[in-house]
Amino acid sequence: HPGSTSSSLSAKPYAARAAQRSVDDHLHTTGQRGKAVPIGGSGFNRIRWDLPLTPPTVSVVVLPRKGPRLVRCLDSVRARSTYPDLELVLVDDGAERPPVRQFLRDREDGLTLVREYADASDSALRNAGARAASGEVICFLEDDVEVVTDHWLEEMVGLLLQPRIGAVGAKLLYPDGTVQHAGIVGGIGGTVGHLHRGTDRLEPGYFGRAMLSQCFSAVSSACMLVRREAFEEVGGFDEEHLGSLFGDVDLCYRLGEAGRWVGRGPQAGLLPFVARDHAPATRPSPTSSGWRSRMPGTRVKRWSGSCSARTPTVRPSGR
Repeated sequence: HPGSTSSSLSAKPYAARAAQRSVDDHLHTTGQRGKAVPIGGSGFNRIRWDLPLTPPTVSVVVLPRKGPRLVRCLDSVRARSTYPDLELVLVDDGAERPPVRQFLRDREDGLTLVREYADASDSALRNAGARAASGEVICFLEDDVEVVTDHWLEEMVGLLLQPRIGAVGAKLLYPDGTVQHAGIVGGIGGTVGHLHRGTDRLEPGYFGRAMLSQCFSAVSSACMLVRREAFEEVGGFDEEHLGSLFGDVDLCYRLGEAGRWVGRGPQAGLLPFVARDHAPATRPSPTSSGWRSRMPGTRVKRWSGSCSARTPTVRPSGR
């Protein structure tokens, strides 16, 4: 009937306020520093975690690939970020053109430039950037990503600092406003895939999963925050076996094996410069001949089991 919350939440707004108060009461009772914030008119609440009085330094590590998109990426980080302690680290692989080098020289104040000319893999370059970074939190960011929300780092760092969390990813959006990445789940297509891909950015998803913070098997290194201690504990990215493909998934799986959780902050929105039709929903199978030829047998065996393993927070029918 018209006065029922099953027809519209606006019929009984006091129910939404009561739900918000119950979350706040739980945080207060358990001694957790945060506040419940309603998500639009969905009836769901998210937690805005309080940061310490002295927030940890965040080092944003970027691998430059193409000049125009690098300029757009860095300018968006600087213009949109409100986080109080931010360091930018660029890992130069020696392949950039003179205009890009001039751009970097013009902006070298506040930039840490790492030069790696040894024909290193992406994993090796990211590890080099992490070694040069000074922050307690490392943010790996692709240069084809644009920041579109001001408080993206506050949202992600607040979640990362919760107990047992080792890494946090963001919600990545296509230019048309649909979701490219909102968490990686094992078992899709025999390997891993991106959950909620192609849904509208405001779509709540199954029981609000697209708009609520939660844990996943892995998150994309297109935007990934990692605690430095956790990153070093598992040895960083695997330079020997996974120079590029699956490097982020492998890192997250090893964090999980070390007892760390991998989360996603959906209120941290970033926009990759990629058309929706050009991004695959799943990654190549770890048993495919092309990938197998580049991997030692022991790692293929390990991945074959891990990728098809059940993700604890997702029912098999939901994949």
